[in-house]
Amino acid sequence: MLKFRFKLGYLLLNILILTSCGTTHKIKSDLKHSNKESSLFKGFVLYNPKTKKEIINHNGQKYFIPASNTKLFTFYTAYKALQDSVVSLEYYKAQDSLLIKGTADPSLLYGFDTTKIIDFLKKETDSIYLLDENIDENHYGNGWAWDDYQDYYMPEKSLFPLYGNIVKFSIKDSFTNSTPFYFEQNIRVLDSISISREVTENIFYIQKGNKKEKEVPFITSNQLIAELLGAEINKKIKVIPTIKNYDFKVLKSLRYDELYTQMLVVSDNLIAEQLLLQVGKEVANSYSVKAAINYSLTNYLQDIPQKPRWVDGSGLSRYNLFSPNDFVFK
Repeated sequence: MLKFRFKLGYLLLNILILTSCGTTHKIKSDLKHSNKESSLFKGFVLYNPKTKKEIINHNGQKYFIPASNTKLFTFYTAYKALQDSVVSLEYYKAQDSLLIKGTADPSLLYGFDTTKIIDFLKKETDSIYLLDENIDENHYGNGWAWDDYQDYYMPEKSLFPLYGNIVKFSIKDSFTNSTPFYFEQNIRVLDSISISREVTENIFYIQKGNKKEKEVPFITSNQLIAELLGAEINKKIKVIPTIKNYDFKVLKSLRYDELYTQMLVVSDNLIAEQLLLQVGKEVANSYSVKAAINYSLTNYLQDIPQKPRWVDGSGLSRYNLFSPNDFVFK
């Protein structure tokens, strides 16, 4: 009986090995055949991290536009460079005022529990002033499609994001509503529309009878942020020129794990870009995605198989180029 079980087990093991080899061979064959039949260029690498063996490599060393797969490198870079908790605000308490400035944190009023920050500002009894500071690069990344400015997946990068830099609005029974409410007066209802927002100003459009909620990025500015934040805490916030000689303190809120989860699960572009801005500040004292990427390539990814052309955090840029080998690199 024992001998029979041994033979049966040996037979099943061989069947599994042959099946696995047959599947691998079929995938390789299909990839080669597909390349001949299609004009689309394909690359594919299958790697077993337990055995540390490469199973399939089809054009693994070639460069491809990675799209949102870029976020994997953004996550790795942020995980290596940033601490456990998000710095959500910098502040300086003077005798009769509170000075605040942004830290590129994307979480505020964006579906995360940031009541700590809001309560901190609500409890302030003195005047609140927002410093007129900005990130150290353009609001849009290199290689982003300029005409996507009105699409929900391409909000502006900024130093003090609120609501994910997106306004949500809809129409019901001829009445419009928006989140934040501040923009309701900027919504125009038309019989037909070709755009959802003007290119250079925060004027939004919705078609009469449209029952779906629209999500459209708004144009950011420090004055707008002061007004939006002031409306949220029911206080007037004034924008003033930047001040360099004060010792600002930091206020932390949620853990970075929450941002990482949101970025990777729903492929959140804003969070990806803002994380690299924060990395840039941490490693190069500059709110710059470019600075963060350069640091990561030099210090975290120096042994990557094919050095990528890495441009942004989200993968929106058509200039990004990575190889399949890069994605299984360990």
